[in-house]
Amino acid sequence: MPVFEQKLINPLAMRFTQEHIRTTFRDGRLLEVSFSEIKSKPGTGDYDILLEAPFPNIEIIRWHPPRHSKDRREGDHWFTLDNRRLYCLQRAAVAHWPLRVAVVVDLLYADPGSVWRKFDSSTCGRSVTIGHSTRGPVLARWDWRSQAPTTCAGAATALEAIAVDDLRGEVAVLQDAPEEPSSLLALALSGALGVLPEPAKAAQTREPGCATPSTVDSSEDSEAVEQVAPPAVEEVLHVLEKQLGGGAAREGEQATTERQALEAEAIAEAEWQLRTPGNKGFVWVANWNTRYIRRLGTLRSFLESHPERFVVHPGQGRGYKVSLADASEEQKEEEKQTRKAAPAPSTWRKTGRGAAPQKKWVPAGGA
Repeated sequence: MPVFEQKLINPLAMRFTQEHIRTTFRDGRLLEVSFSEIKSKPGTGDYDILLEAPFPNIEIIRWHPPRHSKDRREGDHWFTLDNRRLYCLQRAAVAHWPLRVAVVVDLLYADPGSVWRKFDSSTCGRSVTIGHSTRGPVLARWDWRSQAPTTCAGAATALEAIAVDDLRGEVAVLQDAPEEPSSLLALALSGALGVLPEPAKAAQTREPGCATPSTVDSSEDSEAVEQVAPPAVEEVLHVLEKQLGGGAAREGEQATTERQALEAEAIAEAEWQLRTPGNKGFVWVANWNTRYIRRLGTLRSFLESHPERFVVHPGQGRGYKVSLADASEEQKEEEKQTRKAAPAPSTWRKTGRGAAPQKKWVPAGGA
């Protein structure tokens, strides 16, 4: 018996096992980038479309919370340890709402033991919080139920399909995943044939003044037009070489996309901190040196490179404060008064060289 079996299931019928996820995968790749690369193709069976993700299939298991958990009464559901992948897939599914969406999953037959050890969801897997780190501030909470409009046409059918997948507790009742090509050459040929130019069709001549095209005279001619010879091996290899040659360009585009996503993420974090009530002009990102500095430089240089959003106020030494460029006049005046009211640095009485001249004491009445 295999360790797992590939099946189809709606991502919205699966649940998270952890309360919090980071905004990046272990290799540093942004979730937003992976989400944007998820594609769709026509569905099969009970599903309207199938999702194709840039990462491996997620593993799911039919499971229930521990007996001592308050969520034990909920019964069995489909859970996964691949929480970040599930987040990306659920966002893609909601983007196609109310279509019935499915994704290929690896269904495990036995609990590997790590599910109950890592399970800490406070919502029994219905939602998950998102942040740069487990110790940093929570940026958002994801729950697809609050994102999918339930009043639109087809919403009832979509919700019913999700409920059906959630209740399918046996492997046999889940729909099998479509078979994938097992040959590397078949994969290469299928990719190449998909981008080959279509063969030129027989020209449809028009007579002057005739509004409709002329028709083919016989059925034999029609069959001859529709028959297409398979492409030559040299043509297939040329297309493959062209595809591989564009790898460097795609990598450059990917790097640009990742940088833009990092910039947007850093800007959102800085603006969120500066708009927090009580903030005195300080911006601090705990993981800047490990996550952002390689692409964005130092935090100060990054803030200074966006004068349309931030104003950097130099302080003593390397210190500085930050304010929002679009801050209201009242906020700017308040920040100005706060800086004025700040206690001046301690001025100890200097002695020795460079000390200020001391006033001589003169008794009353003069001398």
